[in-house]
Amino acid sequence: MIWYAAYGSNLNLDRFICYIEGGKPEFSKKEMTGCRDKTHQKDKRVFEDNYDLYFAKRSSLWGGGVCFIKEGNSKTLFKLYLISSDQFKDILLQECSLNRMDKKIYLELDKKDHLFDDRSWYGKILFLKEYKGYPIYTITAPGDYSDELLNPNRYYVYHLIKGLYEIHDLTKEDIERYLIDKRGFDDMSELTMAFEIYDDEKENFY
Repeated sequence: MIWYAAYGSNLNLDRFICYIEGGKPEFSKKEMTGCRDKTHQKDKRVFEDNYDLYFAKRSSLWGGGVCFIKEGNSKTLFKLYLISSDQFKDILLQECSLNRMDKKIYLELDKKDHLFDDRSWYGKILFLKEYKGYPIYTITAPGDYSDELLNPNRYYVYHLIKGLYEIHDLTKEDIERYLIDKRGFDDMSELTMAFEIYDDEKENFY
């Protein structure tokens, strides 16, 4: 078992489950394949570490920038999911848009960083540290995309907001401060619309 550390749209449990079970995340333009092992996470935890989170590239799924992290001293908020190493590898394939779900990744998760695919946006595996007896891994860009900063779309931001509300004890003001402090996030209108979508959904649910 390993901890997968989510810091982007996978902060939202419903969106993350699509990587496990398959299916289309809310507002996404793409159906996820899912893992071969569709067992849900054994545990989930709040976690934070010093990395610089920024928004860059233009996602075909969301229509705006998406999250990446790199070494730095800023506080980044994560959600840890306790899953099997094979599930993590299947999630990696999906994040890299590699349609090889019938194949195995012969990669030893040995508490080191690994460059898995230098052509994929999320082709680098980072080992963060150990937590409660299990190693923590996440994925990010193989290089620095700081020269391609781009504001995220409201639908992508919605998943960030929902995920931060789910597990981190944050107020709306806390979330606003956290996000607008990140490089690439420079359009408050998208943040406002994301909160409106979240509030409308919550009101309709209850």
